[in-house]
Amino acid sequence: DVDSMNNIVSHYQYYLDLMGVGIQN
Repeated sequence: DVDSMNNIVSHYQYYLDLMGVGIQN
């Protein structure tokens, strides 16, 4: 359903953010 998709996307973006920050710093 939409809710679980939204959850997956936000987790995905969260991990991308984390890795992006790790690479940049």
